[in-house]
Amino acid sequence: MRRRIAALATVSACLGLAGPLAGASRGDPLPLVQPGSRVKTVGVATCTAGFVFDGVGRLARRHYLALAAHCVEGEVGAVVTDAVGNRFGTVAFTMWPYTTFADDFAFVLLDRASYPRISPAMAGHPSMPTGVAAVGTTAPGDRVQVSGWGTLTTANATTREQRVSVLKDHDADFWSSWTVVSPGDSGGPVAHVPTGAALGSVSNLCVPLPVNHSGGFERVAGCAGYGPSVVGMIRRAAAKGFTVRVRTAAQGAPRS
Repeated sequence: MRRRIAALATVSACLGLAGPLAGASRGDPLPLVQPGSRVKTVGVATCTAGFVFDGVGRLARRHYLALAAHCVEGEVGAVVTDAVGNRFGTVAFTMWPYTTFADDFAFVLLDRASYPRISPAMAGHPSMPTGVAAVGTTAPGDRVQVSGWGTLTTANATTREQRVSVLKDHDADFWSSWTVVSPGDSGGPVAHVPTGAALGSVSNLCVPLPVNHSGGFERVAGCAGYGPSVVGMIRRAAAKGFTVRVRTAAQGAPRS
């Protein structure tokens, strides 16, 4: 059942391939990789990049990009590329298989050669994230921002990067809101507009009901989208010995 839950989500994410991928001519600069950019993962899955994280402790001097776990499944070591096929890292950690969408996240170890084209800033929002949105610093009704490549919003930069809506709930495990999300947005970043902080990542749809059954969905029913909160991602990864922290937009591209 756990594999079926995530496999269904993976199929949904793959529907993002319906939109055309941007082309690149030989000699053109490589596309920027940042929260909200389009990426290709295991098999044919096309998803959205999440926030950039720095390793802590034994992972110091390593840098990671968050993705949805259902976009990489259990393929640790698999190559991840930008939308036109240029490698930028490999899967280093995944919470697959999961029984709750609070665990729908994975981390891609960024290749050192890719550092010059990595940006921790959200697509369309050069000052976000400013840090992590802690529980208690947000409130229902606050504005939230999503940047991603959902099939309903791929038409132009405005619909991909300027989706602002209203927060429904945010706790130690989940965020939820009435944000428009669709297949292809999987793994994409969600920011808390009042503070500019990293709030969560996109995992699932829940209008009129969650697309896929998962523990914890009951309290977020009635929203348009939800997923793991960043505070929860950090805590849950640390419990498995994988310690990271969010890299802010102001820190710029990794250098070491």
